[in-house]
Order: sequence, then structure tokens, then C-alpha cells
Amino acid sequence: MKLINCLDCGKLMIPKFKEELCLECEHVQKQMESAIKSYIYHNPRATRMDVYMETGISLRIIDRLSNARN
Repeated sequence: MKLINCLDCGKLMIPKFKEELCLECEHVQKQMESAIKSYIYHNPRATRMDVYMETGISLRIIDRLSNARN
């Protein structure tokens, strides 16, 4: 049995497949992803700094979500 730490909160967990986040952080991430999508939908020319300034979501998380989509 392999144990890893959640990338966001550091909580110890047993991963399923390629999970990197615990269930709580995954839920929060989905909410952040929704906020980012909504902001970009209404502001299609927004930069990552605009998204950070308007949503308050850290650049590290914005980059991680962006890289996960590519």
C-alpha cells in the first residue's frame, strides 16, 4: 500500500489511480476551477495575473489547473 501527501494540504492519503489531492482539496479545486472558467468566460482576454487578482486563487493553483488541461 502506497501513501502520499496531498499536494495542497499535505494530508497523508492512499491514492486511487493518479490522484494528487485528498477528497476535501479536490472538492475545493473543482470550485476554484469553476470560478476560473466563469471569470475567463466573461473576460476572454484575461491574463493569468488578471485571474489571480480578481478571483484570489493563487498563481500556483492557476498554473497547475492550466497544465492539467493541456
